[in-house]
Amino acid sequence: MDVTSTIDLKGKALKNHASQFNSDEDISVRIKERSAQQAKKASEKLGIDMEYVEVFRRIKLYIPPEAKDNAPDETA
Repeated sequence: MDVTSTIDLKGKALKNHASQFNSDEDISVRIKERSAQQAKKASEKLGIDMEYVEVFRRIKLYIPPEAKDNAPDETA
């Protein structure tokens, strides 16, 4: 998912979680580096050109049988 337009906002939001990160560290730099690395991988693997991306994995715990019949093909 392209997060280029919101990457700075994410960094600012994470700075508010002071108990989770070292106060001497600028978490924004680490977030941008990681997101840029993911964007490079997406570009190499899928030909998608974005500056910053965030990768998600969706896990389905249960799919009712009626929903499974109408679900889109996820093999792509």
